[in-house]
Amino acid sequence: ILCLVILICFSASTPGYSSLSVVEMILAAIFFVIYMCDLHTKIQIINWPWSDFFRTLIAAILYLITSIVVLVEGGNHSKIIAGVLGLLATSL
Repeated sequence: ILCLVILICFSASTPGYSSLSVVEMILAAIFFVIYMCDLHTKIQIINWPWSDFFRTLIAAILYLITSIVVLVEGGNHSKIIAGVLGLLATSL
């Protein structure tokens, strides 16, 4: 569901970056089918929890990088600076 929301947001702002969301949604659907059909117990050569964890970790990093690129290309540098300063203020 989160991939679908991100796909809608990226498509509304810049349609060129929606391919990441489509690929991630397909991969999430594949892992969902594997778990729902109980194939993860039949295919023992792959450690399924770790592969799913690394898939989500890589997706989160790619979403972060893509979001930063979209923000920088938007040209509103004051909003980006305010967001970074807000993150720094909440972490202190």
